[in-house]
Amino acid sequence: MEKISTEILVVGGGVVGLAIANELARSGHETILVEKNKYFAEEVSARNSGVVHAGFYYPKNSLKSILCNQGNKMLYQYCTERGIPIKKTGKLVLGNSKEDRIKLNQYVENAAYYGGDPLEIINQKDLKEIEPNVKSEFAMLSPETGIVDVHAFCNSLANEW
Repeated sequence: MEKISTEILVVGGGVVGLAIANELARSGHETILVEKNKYFAEEVSARNSGVVHAGFYYPKNSLKSILCNQGNKMLYQYCTERGIPIKKTGKLVLGNSKEDRIKLNQYVENAAYYGGDPLEIINQKDLKEIEPNVKSEFAMLSPETGIVDVHAFCNSLANEW
């Protein structure tokens, strides 16, 4: 059996493995990625919805909130520069109670804290203009939430280095 040596071995060719291998290879590290399947992104990455999250759900100063907000901006930039299908569709989070209003206000504060696009609380009338089939007292609009073509993104990561 032939032996192969490398500086870094990445196991798994999904979104995360490809992104890690891509970054390491681009920064000059000898990197090999191994994948058990015939093609990249055939497991969990193939089954995710391709949602680009805005990160407002996570508590302030949590690693998830920091990385989600940074990653959101980086993903839009990466895909736009390479012609990968990605779209800011926006997201509505509905509310009907005082407790809902408190939670949505917390999300608005979280987004402002990290410098994301401002989240907006909208009333029932404005909500009907955006989405006439939804019945809710109010909603929060997240303009940074979107969708990405996961397979095109993975193919780009796999073929860039």
